[in-house]
Amino acid sequence: MVTALLPRISSRPGSAFSLLEVVLCLGLVSFCLLALLGLLIAGISQGQNAAQSVRASHLMSKLVAWRAASPAGLQAADGSVLALPPLTTAADSMSPSSPIYLGQDGEVLPSAEGAVFQLNYRVVMPGAGDVNTAAARLCKVWAVLSWPGAAPLERAKGTYEITYFHPIP
Repeated sequence: MVTALLPRISSRPGSAFSLLEVVLCLGLVSFCLLALLGLLIAGISQGQNAAQSVRASHLMSKLVAWRAASPAGLQAADGSVLALPPLTTAADSMSPSSPIYLGQDGEVLPSAEGAVFQLNYRVVMPGAGDVNTAAARLCKVWAVLSWPGAAPLERAKGTYEITYFHPIP
């Protein structure tokens, strides 16, 4: 009677997985895992790019606020060096700037070494025909922050661009 309670083990030849079925299953599982790993890597990269874009947005806001607080000078009220040039009526339309290298908090660096961002800008002064209009007292400033700081603008991983009008002192 004890033997009746034990399961019967079948000795039929077709009851187990073949080696081909096991190999196909492992191939399918490994393909799915590699696809998930690729998505994970892409997601991490996009997350880092989004975080850097937010940092660039805050830094650009800080640069514009500094310029508004000190339009003719090269230093902000807190004594830090401004990255954007002084805006005066004597200036003519400027061609795009040479790159200015910035640290994480907007400090101007002497070279690309250690730079987190690269700032390029262009200032367009009002035309000679705009003498008696409100537009005569505004200049157009185009600025773009790109990262990483050492990369040329054309090969940057990301950019943050802004165009705004600023009163001329």
